Amino acid sequence: MSHERPDPGDLAPPRPGSISRRLLDWLTPSRPLRALGQLRAVRADARLNIYPIDASSLRLLDPERVHYTFQMLRESGFRQSQLDLTGADLAQLSLQPALLLSPLASARWLAVADRALSAATFAFMFQPFTLAVSNECLLSGRVVPMASRSRLSCCTLRVSEVSQRMLLQFQSHDPDLRQDIDQAMFALTNPTAA
Repeated sequence: MSHERPDPGDLAPPRPGSISRRLLDWLTPSRPLRALGQLRAVRADARLNIYPIDASSLRLLDPERVHYTFQMLRESGFRQSQLDLTGADLAQLSLQPALLLSPLASARWLAVADRALSAATFAFMFQPFTLAVSNECLLSGRVVPMASRSRLSCCTLRVSEVSQRMLLQFQSHDPDLRQDIDQAMFALTNPTAA
């Protein structure tokens, strides 16, 4: 008796409506961005910056010095920023505290980080970031890989790739920081917030 595996090309496709068809559609959606939910436009004055790790950018991680440090960086024209994204580069997800970069911004993200798409999650590892609206810093923290188990005392920005675009998810294990994340997400799309 032969126990050879059948050639996948010899198998008939799953019947419409069958469990295997639904599972296949769920695992490989024809429109993967649809699974993220509705995208919302972000205010034009929103800004996401990634900074190299140095003495001034590390002060952004100190809750008592973040606003002063951000204002100093802003007054210098964000010269120390390694990557500067504006509201036109960002879309907010409705189902989770996350941003989806535009295709062009995603390409810039990879180019500046010097990463291939397959290594996108490792771009800007542990570098500080700020998220601001109307020149007011709403969030600061560190960029971490999606699979990171680090429990940092600051907000984290977890990077992944969806349909060749960068998905940036804001997370924290601290309830106060989670509330800050929710308020920042609200301010990104509400013209009267911030």
